Amino acid sequence: MGFLTNQQNGVYLVTPPDRSFEEDYLKVRELEHWVYADEAVAQLPFASQEDTHFNLWKIRTKSMNRFLAYPKVKTAQNILDLGCGNGWFAHRISEKTQAHVFALDINLLELEQGARVFKDQSIDFVHADVFKAHLPTNFFDLVVLNGLIQYFPSIPELFDRLFELINSDGEIHIIDSPFYQVEEVAKARERTKEYYQKMGVEAMSEQYHHHSWEAIMAFNPKKLYVPPSKWWAKLRREKDSPFCWLCVKK
Repeated sequence: MGFLTNQQNGVYLVTPPDRSFEEDYLKVRELEHWVYADEAVAQLPFASQEDTHFNLWKIRTKSMNRFLAYPKVKTAQNILDLGCGNGWFAHRISEKTQAHVFALDINLLELEQGARVFKDQSIDFVHADVFKAHLPTNFFDLVVLNGLIQYFPSIPELFDRLFELINSDGEIHIIDSPFYQVEEVAKARERTKEYYQKMGVEAMSEQYHHHSWEAIMAFNPKKLYVPPSKWWAKLRREKDSPFCWLCVKK
């Protein structure tokens, strides 16, 4: 690809790193026990039972399997994994499909770990700000945001940009991401602020955003997975994602 030229430690550097955000984000990741050794990353989302987040990884495995079974994933040629982190999800897509996966993030340390651990020929690890980078337009069949949309301040601005990147039949998939009723947003924002204050990383509260259902429904998303709402339905199944899987088309 013409926009991928400058590579360092297995990562294509398209826009300069934002060290201030990366430092705060990684500090939180460490405090929450989300930072893993290479050997553990290689196995994700299949985590050890001793892992603090073992049950959460079981839920994320279900979300992954649903996505991989989606028909368009199986036929896609180019997939953008936006906010890929250490690349585990991009790796599983690459492993199960014929697609070329572009694993993009602004966290250089995790990207370098992903490039080191996953040497799939069909993955490019890309350090880029999606708004500032020169990326190919009308190119991607799918863009997936896996547990990520809360790090973008504006859904309309985000989708305007992603609509430039996907082709005419392209889709945006939002997985394992929270949305709130309008009247719940203020309280959720306050809870987040208190949480990061207690962790000693208050600056992260400015980077974590709380999107309403009203904001996302303006784009007519299709709900491909809806968590059970009835208590008896919840009792009949193992724990699963509490968040909807949404698909947005141009």
